[in-house]
Amino acid sequence: MNSNAQRAYFETKITESRKYCTPIFYLTAVCINYMLKFMITFTGMTGSLLKPDGRKNICRYVLLLLITPCLFMSCQKELDYLTNSNIVPVVLKPKVGTTWTYYYYTFYSYGGVATVGVIVHKAKSEETLGGEQWLRIVDVAADTTVYLLREKPGGLYQYANNSANLFCKNPAVVNDVYTSFNDGSSEVFTVKNVKDTLSTGIGDIPVNYYQGVKGTRIVDETWYNEKAWIVRRATYRQAGIILPVYYRYSIMYIGTIVY
Repeated sequence: MNSNAQRAYFETKITESRKYCTPIFYLTAVCINYMLKFMITFTGMTGSLLKPDGRKNICRYVLLLLITPCLFMSCQKELDYLTNSNIVPVVLKPKVGTTWTYYYYTFYSYGGVATVGVIVHKAKSEETLGGEQWLRIVDVAADTTVYLLREKPGGLYQYANNSANLFCKNPAVVNDVYTSFNDGSSEVFTVKNVKDTLSTGIGDIPVNYYQGVKGTRIVDETWYNEKAWIVRRATYRQAGIILPVYYRYSIMYIGTIVY
């Protein structure tokens, strides 16, 4: 490949990178462009490495190969941010079309994992209920409604029992207690943690942790993030009719969210 052809090749790659990088990272691409032009001229790439003058430039080729990836790293990070669906954009919130993919586990009453799977929830539509707009969240596989959700000044609400019910209080402080309707009956929620960092499939994100009780039994646990809403949830069931023992029946962890 002659010098002109090599120069054209590298300039083409730089042009392609401009389509994806923001203006700040575009400056990095420009620097790489001029650096490559300089290196092409300086190292005399028209010669063969098998010739005496070519062998003298081996170190310069190696230097070029080492420097170029380093300079591309800042631009690559920006590309990862734009194309990796695992990253939660801080300016976005769930809307019609948003999908959540969860890893889902169920357990035996005597301990041990019973099933392992993946479930997908999707904000299928927006419904008007009680004079307010609610997102209908469905289980994609079963096409059944899981929640009717919307954000309000007091936090994340769900529409159930023909009214709006506080699901995840926000803002909140540890040990806040509130009563709401959930899963067919009245439930007492306690805020156990606020703005705690949770490692998830979408990164380390701040969450509030809520514990739900009916009677004297823990029936569910919910981890809520302002941008992704429900990122982890566990449910409890009674082990048997005779023994009033509750155990963790299921838990789901968020893997990805696509807005």
